[in-house]
Amino acid sequence: MKAMASSLKYPIMGKVEVDETVVGKQEEGTKGHQNEDKKLVVVAIEREGKGINRMYARVIEDGSHASLKPFFEDHIDPGAKVSTNEWKG
Repeated sequence: MKAMASSLKYPIMGKVEVDETVVGKQEEGTKGHQNEDKKLVVVAIEREGKGINRMYARVIEDGSHASLKPFFEDHIDPGAKVSTNEWKG
């Protein structure tokens, strides 16, 4: 885990796609965000041609601006062309 940790020195640039998703164990009879064991994760993918060059992910508290902003500041270059699903956060 230590070797995989980000130094925060290499923000992703160019075409970047950002979205959030829920990950974790699916308990029987629950749907989507109803399972308390699941975590909300924001993911940023740096596109290169038809493939993916690099990506970063982080568990976040919620989809608010306050939760998303530190992730953007730590991992995405200010000059990147970011596309999202138009979530207001």
